[in-house]
Amino acid sequence: MSDLELNDGRAGAIRPDPSTPDGRDMLISRVIDAEATGDDWRAFRAAAETDPSIWRDLAEAQEQHESLCEAFRASARVADAVELPELIGDTRPFQHRLDMVGRWGGWAVAAALLLVWATGFQGAVPGAGVQSAGLLPGTALAEATPDQALDRYLSAGRDAGLVVGEVPDRLVIEAVPLDDGTIEVMYLRQFIERRVTDRVFREARTDAGTTVPVPVSTQNLQRSKAF
Repeated sequence: MSDLELNDGRAGAIRPDPSTPDGRDMLISRVIDAEATGDDWRAFRAAAETDPSIWRDLAEAQEQHESLCEAFRASARVADAVELPELIGDTRPFQHRLDMVGRWGGWAVAAALLLVWATGFQGAVPGAGVQSAGLLPGTALAEATPDQALDRYLSAGRDAGLVVGEVPDRLVIEAVPLDDGTIEVMYLRQFIERRVTDRVFREARTDAGTTVPVPVSTQNLQRSKAF
């Protein structure tokens, strides 16, 4: 039997198997999103009888879901208060950059969300702290050029144990010849940083394709590397 089966309570839906990690995540996601059918609830209760820890996972996922919603609500309130300047002149170069960002933006947004989840929404949720706060004096940062500010951050980050290093290769995204004979190069610059957190989450998708964070037990967490 596969991890996922058709759910009799909803035409075309999938019945998660809570005995598997993916099925357990999907079942919890449905409950949080208020999309659980009668079959889903019966499967959840049956799983809870043999493994009561699923209730704890549900509570942690619900708490994280509320934190995520609050973080986005806080960001939306800030965005709503910002008035964007009206574009003047030819907007085609700007649109070209938007199209280019669209090609790269998917993984960038996903990476940003994962970082936000892992660090506990510092700066967006009331009472949350930022581990890297205070690395640079405000006056020195204000007077520095962008390159100087970045160099100071990297130096201070290394001293604090937060910055591991920089990936030497830079990925060129676009090179555009300019009228004055120079070339505008847009590239991806990557840094390796370290953060310490008391909570780790994995991605799970609902039937609607929505990505939601699901807490991972530190007891079952294995050391992993992306490269």
